[in-house]
Amino acid sequence: MKNVKLRKDKIIVVLEERIYVYNFSDLRLVDAIDTHTNPKGLCSVSADNVPILACLDKNTKGSVKLINYDTNKITIVNAHNSGISCMSLNFTGSLLATASDKGTIIKIFSTADPTVIQEVRRGSDKAIIHSLSFDRYSNWMACTSDRETVHIFAMQKDKLKITDENEEEKKVGGAAKNKKHA
Repeated sequence: MKNVKLRKDKIIVVLEERIYVYNFSDLRLVDAIDTHTNPKGLCSVSADNVPILACLDKNTKGSVKLINYDTNKITIVNAHNSGISCMSLNFTGSLLATASDKGTIIKIFSTADPTVIQEVRRGSDKAIIHSLSFDRYSNWMACTSDRETVHIFAMQKDKLKITDENEEEKKVGGAAKNKKHA
């Protein structure tokens, strides 16, 4: 086993060339997905209500397969010409970030339309990207690498073409948090 991911309704088990998706409630097998060789166990899953899974595509190195388990829609994202070293979905599953084996450029895709909507540069020297992570509201994305650095990038919301479905929750939750710590 290379990796495991949990959602409130799914358990995802990642092997080197296959991913198994189970219902959390009864451990029933929902899906078995063949992937490209995946020694790092790369996989990402949304945390919000819509269950979206991102994994390496079996047929093309450098591509990601997105599976929406609500609509059963499968989308292939041609992310990089070389292999992928890291990937991450945001909380809602509306954005996908990927880094190539070279580790200099990170690409952000809309999962609704798999074209690049933003690129950020981590550096000019080769690096192994260890993690990519969005904040809860997709305002920021962080990256760590073997260069012992953390990079934090602002997401350009106007270019991302996403709506913040939780804008009211964000305002209320933020105000409540500020009052508690005042």
